[in-house]
Amino acid sequence: MSITVRLLFLLLVIGNVGFFIANGVVDEYQRDDFPAEFVFGSGTSAYQVLFLAVVRLNWIGDGSGSVNAKGLQYYNNFINELLSHGIQPHVTLFHDDLPQILEDEYGGWISRKAVLGGYDVGFTPPGRCSSPFGFGNCTNGGNSSYEPYLVTHHLLLAHASAVRLYRKKYKGRQHGFVGINVFAYWFEPYTNTMEDLKATQRAHDFYLGWFLNPLVNGDYPETVKKNAGNRIPSFTKLESERIKVPSGTIGSTESP
Repeated sequence: MSITVRLLFLLLVIGNVGFFIANGVVDEYQRDDFPAEFVFGSGTSAYQVLFLAVVRLNWIGDGSGSVNAKGLQYYNNFINELLSHGIQPHVTLFHDDLPQILEDEYGGWISRKAVLGGYDVGFTPPGRCSSPFGFGNCTNGGNSSYEPYLVTHHLLLAHASAVRLYRKKYKGRQHGFVGINVFAYWFEPYTNTMEDLKATQRAHDFYLGWFLNPLVNGDYPETVKKNAGNRIPSFTKLESERIKVPSGTIGSTESP
C-alpha cells in the first residue's frame, strides 16, 4: 500500500478534522474545550483546525507504528462536538509543521518525494527556514532564492495527486471532496500610476496567483515566471493537465 493511500485511509478513519494536542489525549471534547474567542451560532458554519496530529495517532511516514485508539477517539469526540453545533469540520493535514520522520526521509518539501506523502489540504502557509529571509533560528541553512519555488511546486503536485486518488477510489461512495487553502492577503495601489498598478498586480500574482493560477490554467502566472526565471520549476504537459483538476474547495486564510 502506498504512502498516499495509507494517509488517505487515516483521513477516512478519523473523519474530517485534525487538531494538534501537545500534552496527552483528551477523552472527551466539550464546548468548554474550544478557544475562549470561538463563537458558536448561525454565523459559524465551518471550523478549520491546524495540522492533523500524525504523531498523536502514531501513523507515521511509511505506515510504521500502530494506530493510537485513544487518539482516534479524541478526534471522533471532537468531530461529534462540532457536528452537534451544526459546524462542518474540515481536516488540515499540513500547516507549517511536517512530521520529523518525513523531513528526515524525504528532505522535506524541497524534495519531490514529499509528493508521495499524500497531503490533501492545508498547504498554508508553506514555510522553510532559509537564509536570509527565514524566521527564527536558521542554523540549518537553505536557500530562499529558489527553495520556495521548489516547495510550492511539490505542494501543488501533491495536492493534485491526492485529489485524483480520492476521486478515483473514495468519492463515489463517500461523496466527499478535497480542497486547498491559501493565504488571502490583499493589496491596493499606493497611487494610480502605472508603476503602482503593476506592483499591485505583481503582489497578487505572487501571493495568490502563484498557487491558484496552476489550479485553473495549469501554469504559473507570467509575472511570477518572468521574475523567478530558471529558479522556478516547469510543469510537464501531463502535470499541467492533472493539476487543473478542479478542487472541491478553495479556502482562504485572511491575515491583517
